[in-house]
Amino acid sequence: QAEHAANQARRISPLNVEALNNLGLALEGQYKFKPALSIYQECFSIAPNNAAINNNLGKLFFKLSNFDAAIWHIKKSISIKPSSVTAHYNLCELYEKTNNIKKLTATVSKALIETNSDPQIRLKKGQLEFRKKEYKKSIITLQSIPETEIPKARRSVLFEILGKSFDYCKSYNEAFYYFKKMNSIFSESLKSSSVQEGRYLALVKKLRESFASDSKSYRVKSISQSKVTPIFLIGFPRSGTTLLDTVLRSHSMIDVIEEKPLINQLVIDAGGFVDQRLLSQFTAAQIKSFEKKYLKKIKKLLPDRTTNGLVIDKLPLNIIHVQLIQKVFPKAKFILLLRHPYDCALSCFMQNFQLNDAMENFLDLGKTAQLYSEVMTLWTTYSKCFDLNVKTIKYENLITDFENTTKSILSFLELNWDTNLHNFSKTGRDRNRINTPSYNQVTEKLYRRSIGRWKNYEDHFFNDCKVLQQWVKKYNY
Repeated sequence: QAEHAANQARRISPLNVEALNNLGLALEGQYKFKPALSIYQECFSIAPNNAAINNNLGKLFFKLSNFDAAIWHIKKSISIKPSSVTAHYNLCELYEKTNNIKKLTATVSKALIETNSDPQIRLKKGQLEFRKKEYKKSIITLQSIPETEIPKARRSVLFEILGKSFDYCKSYNEAFYYFKKMNSIFSESLKSSSVQEGRYLALVKKLRESFASDSKSYRVKSISQSKVTPIFLIGFPRSGTTLLDTVLRSHSMIDVIEEKPLINQLVIDAGGFVDQRLLSQFTAAQIKSFEKKYLKKIKKLLPDRTTNGLVIDKLPLNIIHVQLIQKVFPKAKFILLLRHPYDCALSCFMQNFQLNDAMENFLDLGKTAQLYSEVMTLWTTYSKCFDLNVKTIKYENLITDFENTTKSILSFLELNWDTNLHNFSKTGRDRNRINTPSYNQVTEKLYRRSIGRWKNYEDHFFNDCKVLQQWVKKYNY
């Protein structure tokens, strides 16, 4: 509706900067980033010294991972309007998300002065203190901010950092209280979003029922002649896939595609819901077409790739689309990462995810546990239906026995040890941006504090998560 209204205004007054800017915002709000960028750039050509336009351009360039352009435009916005809270906040956000703590420190100090210590900038100050591991300071800073003075969209950040700060201070009841508040913000926003509650869980159940009907005798025969051996890093969210991604990309012969919906697009191309019946109807030509589309996208994402090594497609919930992957790529390899089911569910509940059909399940511990059980049941069913080439790794072993666990993965991938694997935390710091909630964790050295974290929340946990007990037993935890 906003896009339609802005287009009407644009037709009446084609050079009206406000109308163009509103059109850009409407497009950006629908994730139409390239059309939005074109509109913002048109705005900029008309009014290069407009602070709001420069800020919006910078924010969008950041989403598109063009960091130099993002910094240039946001700084220009600040130079035009030094008191702009939004521009200062966005520049802080950019440095924090890219793990540039030195520049974040300087930016927060300047922003506090120029915005007269606005509550949103104090939020960034508390976040900076958290990143510096000054957890008590972070709590003091953040609790001094009246939550009503923070835009609703940013209150989730306030509650998330408070929850994690209290967790590090071992004040677990307070931590849980703020994690619940964080998730309540998202729950309230569900009504006005395109996210449909229960849709993703229903999809997983439907897939599971489709393949479970004859799982003992049914074996999917492949008609694909593909000799390609793509590698997929899968698991339930918050099982340690971002850590393993960072470790493996430290190897000179490995590239990792992080969190790109390449398989989701194949699922859409294949018909949207790929059950046994549909799998059996694909022709050899269709399978070849799926393969070509996938490989073309890989090449586009890695245009400067010089190594003849391996590419790993890392998206945890590709685990529900293994049936299509195996049909198109019968030689595919899967690295399945497991983590204690209780820790996995709790970590999902504690994260400030971008809301979508899958992530909305993590707003409630019981729903998180239910989704975990459905996903792992589906995986178990796939394992009976297909001859999968799988290497199963436990997150806890990666932490406690790093070298031997990593060597076992390299053996599965038919690669030799690379000494740079021990420098994975530097690999994380050197990356411009990590597009998962673990972006700030994988820049650290290995730590054990996240193993068994669920025990600190037992009073809040068991009633909602009894369904996980079968998986604790199955995976020998």
